[in-house]
Amino acid sequence: MGTAFNQFMATVGAITLLASCTPIAPESINNDLSTPASAPPQSAADPVPTAFATSQLLNLLTAELAAQYGDDDTAVARYRREGAALNTPELLLAAQLAAERSGDVAAMQSNVQHWLQLFPDDLNAQKASIRTAAALADGARLADEALALFLRHGDLDLLLAAGAYLQHNHALYAGFSQQLNHWQQHARATEQQRLAVRLLDCQIHSRRTTKAKARRQLLGCTEQLAAASRHLRSANGAKIWRISVQLSVQLLTQLRRHFEAIALLQQSVRERPDAALAFDLARLLLNFNRARAQTALQQVLQIDPSHQQARLLRAVLLIDDNQLDKAQPLLAAIPADSRWYADAQYQLGRIADHQQHPKRALQHFRRVAPGVHFQHAMQRSAELILALQGQQPLEQWLHMQHRQHPTQREAFFLLELQLASQQRSDPLPILQRALAQLPSSAALLQRRAALLQERGRYLEAAADWRQLLAQQPDNALALSSLGSLQTIYLQKPDQGRRLLQRASQLAPDDPAVLNQIGWALYQQGDLEGALGRLLKAYALEENPLLASQLGEVYWQLKKPEKALNLWRDALQRFPTTPYVRDTIERLDVDLNGVYE
Repeated sequence: MGTAFNQFMATVGAITLLASCTPIAPESINNDLSTPASAPPQSAADPVPTAFATSQLLNLLTAELAAQYGDDDTAVARYRREGAALNTPELLLAAQLAAERSGDVAAMQSNVQHWLQLFPDDLNAQKASIRTAAALADGARLADEALALFLRHGDLDLLLAAGAYLQHNHALYAGFSQQLNHWQQHARATEQQRLAVRLLDCQIHSRRTTKAKARRQLLGCTEQLAAASRHLRSANGAKIWRISVQLSVQLLTQLRRHFEAIALLQQSVRERPDAALAFDLARLLLNFNRARAQTALQQVLQIDPSHQQARLLRAVLLIDDNQLDKAQPLLAAIPADSRWYADAQYQLGRIADHQQHPKRALQHFRRVAPGVHFQHAMQRSAELILALQGQQPLEQWLHMQHRQHPTQREAFFLLELQLASQQRSDPLPILQRALAQLPSSAALLQRRAALLQERGRYLEAAADWRQLLAQQPDNALALSSLGSLQTIYLQKPDQGRRLLQRASQLAPDDPAVLNQIGWALYQQGDLEGALGRLLKAYALEENPLLASQLGEVYWQLKKPEKALNLWRDALQRFPTTPYVRDTIERLDVDLNGVYE
């Protein structure tokens, strides 16, 4: 109850600023429904928005919670009712987002019609109509509305964003392309408008084709577009030219004509300094000439000093060349509001670690937000907190991370398990606590099942493996582990054999699966079959458990020299693990003084 209440109160602040809400869809960076910075002026005929009342706001928040935690139909209906009652674009936007979250296309259509009737000039309403057309798989309407929006606002991004929907819904393609072809023949279209539509058409085809011949034909289209738009000096004209060049470069690289792509970018940047193309040039040069790539990155920053990705990439190259003193100021200059700030902090943490400044490294690692480097940064943060401050501050920090990053709870539990392993403490209490909060976590279930099986708690382990297989029927490790349990310990050899066969088919080269199958065969008395599986597993991954089991198979096959040599080698390589010692004690083997 406390958690839900905290989430509810946290939502209050977000909803009161609903006018600046910017939902991000995967199709494009520009197809959001974000409210414009300045709302369109209202005519005398427009309804006058009613001020937010506390009760109405609470109703809206209640609906938001319903959308997040279930009862989506009620949430959509309440959003629509509140939006219609208040007649504000903000609540109509909220209604549309709730309908999208619940996948209710009829509600999306109904709401957007009402929204456009009340506020026909609202850009968010127009974008919502485009999204609804895509949800309805109406390609012709999607194209018509995208073109109308482009003509009305003159923003090329609004047109290009509509084409991104076709990547995710092929049913849109026929109607969309037909409307584009029809519009290109429109007598009143300006040259720039025709080029824009032709660019979109070429972009769509480039995403769909995989054949070299078609790519060569498209390359001719993009080269003509770049030549035709080169003289245009408007913002949209420059964008058409840039995207045309980028499409040409993409097609050239797909055709493995990399040096032509580099030459095209060099020529284009000479003709018109462009930071995006200069950055593309730098990335291509990385594969061929790092020094020239560094020069290209310097050119990017000369053209656009605020290009933080170029600054980050240049710093990473300097780190790779061990020029840490030159990399540090570049990374430190990346501001906190940049999307590359977390990456910069991670690299600064690496530098501080290398220079043996643990406190400074910890400061940087703790600033890394969820993303590519988040888990490694949090792991290093935990290790540094433990080394600098001790166990209790580490536990407090982990508790705080669970609250601050609820979507990363599994990762933090796995981190706790890793730390427990390093400290040689019992991981089972952590797993029990973790699975009480995340009962469907496959990674945690697999860890607990393997641990319970290792400790001889076979019925509990089998229950966890079954739960994991209910979620992932083709999990080869779960199949082989459960099959091994049923074959050896649970007196269900027929079921176990079927599971083992299925696991072998799914993962014939997985050492963990081979280990389970080999040991099950050994327990059934098939020594030669067990030897083949365990030998293959040990060749793929040498670990002490496999060494102990493979040695035991050799011993039972009357090949003591091979068993003794394998065990001696394992004791030297893995002196702290108990598997080999336990096997030697159980078999009462004398290693001639090596083992006492």
